[in-house]
Amino acid sequence: MFDISPFKIILITAVVTIIYSTLGGMRGILIGDFFQFFLVLFGAVAAAVYAVNLPQVNGMANLLSNPEVIRKLNFFPDFSNTDLLVSV
Repeated sequence: MFDISPFKIILITAVVTIIYSTLGGMRGILIGDFFQFFLVLFGAVAAAVYAVNLPQVNGMANLLSNPEVIRKLNFFPDFSNTDLLVSV
């Protein structure tokens, strides 16, 4: 997107993180983590809304009525399958 290699992005991010962690101490880390948490939370919600509104999905009702999704919505596994009992 910005024509920067992934290695340079990781390096720049690491240097910035080290600098504000060193200068701010534990308080700076806590404040930075606080804002990063909400930034990531916003990104995750935005990505989920975007994915549900794709034409292939066509809304939450169609997503939850898909047979492949219905199988994965069960909280407890199917205990009639004895192979699953070993992993549980």
